[in-house]
Parts: sequence; C-alpha cells; structure tokens
Amino acid sequence: MGTEVKATRTVVSLRKFHISEEYGFILPEPLMDLPVYYKPWMDIGRNVTELISSHSLRLRIHNMPLLTTDLLRTHRELRLAHLTLSVMAMGYVWQEGEKETVKMLPQTLSVPFCDVSRRLGLPPILIHADTVLANWKKTDPNGPFTMENLELLLSLPGGQSLRGFFLVTLLVELAAVPGLKAIIDVINGVHYNDIERVTKALDVVCQSIDSMKQALKRMHDGKITRRWLKVWCMKELMISLWSFLEAVQHRAASYTALMSCWESNMKATMGPS
Repeated sequence: MGTEVKATRTVVSLRKFHISEEYGFILPEPLMDLPVYYKPWMDIGRNVTELISSHSLRLRIHNMPLLTTDLLRTHRELRLAHLTLSVMAMGYVWQEGEKETVKMLPQTLSVPFCDVSRRLGLPPILIHADTVLANWKKTDPNGPFTMENLELLLSLPGGQSLRGFFLVTLLVELAAVPGLKAIIDVINGVHYNDIERVTKALDVVCQSIDSMKQALKRMHDGKITRRWLKVWCMKELMISLWSFLEAVQHRAASYTALMSCWESNMKATMGPS
C-alpha cells in the first residue's frame, strides 16, 4: 500500500524506455498485416512452412520484387516487417537442412531486411524480439491472455512443439511484468531513501520470479520438445532458453531482457553484492 501512495514520487518510469506497464517487453497488440504494397512479403511469410516442405521457398524469394521500406512508418509496422523478413531469411537458409545451407541471401530479401533492422536497432536475424515478443495474437480478442487463447502470427516448421515453445516463453515474459514494474519502485525508493518501498518492491520481484517458474512449467505440456530446434539448428535459441532456465533457478545472468534488466538494476541500486 505504501508503494501505491508514494508512486507519484518518481525519478524514472517504464514509459521513458518505451516499456508497457501492462505487457512489459511484449509488443502490445502486434499488427497482423502490413500495407498492401508489402503483400509479396506477407504472402510468403505466412506460408514459409508449406514452401519449405515443397522446397520452393528459395525460388519464391528470388522471384519476389525488391521493395522499399519507406512506406513502413510506425513501430508496429517495422516490427511485423522484421518478423516476416527474419522468418523468410531463416527458412531460406535452412530450406534443405544442414547439408545444403546457403551463406548469402538474395537482394530482394537482404536489402529490406538490413534496412528494417537498422531502423529498429535490431540485428538482421531471427531473434527473441521477433518470435516471441511480436509474434502473437488472441484467438478471441476479448478473451484472456492464456495459452488456449493465443496463436502465433507467423511460424516455422515444428508444429505444436514450436508453437508451445514460443507461447510458453511469451507467458513467462508476461508473468515477469510485476517484477519489471517493481524495479522502478526499487530505483525510486533508493533515490528517496524509502526503505519500506524498496523492501516491498523486492518482495514483488521475488513473487514475479516464482510466477515465471510456474509459467515455465507449461513447457512440459503438449509434448513441447526441442526436436524442431535440432532440426533447424536454432542453437542460439536453445542457448537462450537454457540460460533463462538457469537464471530463474539460480538468479544468474542470462540472455533475456527481463533477467538482464533485473540484474543490472539491482546492482546499480543495491551494489554488486
């Protein structure tokens, strides 16, 4: 209660860093489509799995027009474009599996992909910010934010295993939001020497970590395996997952934005110990 009363006394806020108080690092209400000019991208992006199965993805990408990114004007448009282009790039490289990978993308894909990445400040590769944070929609827009009411915008080979891997990770991100907001109270509490506020905020962080653990248990539901990770050589994602698991269990550093954020802010406000 004390935290709520003193919430107006702040030196920093989530809004300053473009972080949602409701969704944290998750992109709120991602777009499901781009302007009609980018229909060639969306037509391929939505069918990457089928095009890989028919060994025709590379040909489709070679034949698509080289589009400018100038018509992408909003952050959400850029995020959907990055997701779409990164899924296409991943499929293009690994279409024939490990033995027939390619080392160069055609200009029709590489030029807009690099440009969108530059504008967002993201690397031109499939990353967590794409596959998890900006790759979701509710089946029922008015329904709850649950596994049963969520679907991926775009996918890759892997079926329900891949769907579960990405959506469970999304639920872990959502479970961490109270702890993310509590970081702000820790910082502001330290600034104003408000011990009670800091103590309550740290308690919220601990509760949030417990909630993340519970959400992560869903990874065992519905045969969510790592088979598809091996097949498509998504080694970085596997490293990230296991680092995340270790971080939740041992409070060590990890590759995820959430755990890195907590660690960095706790060190900054409470000291390295």
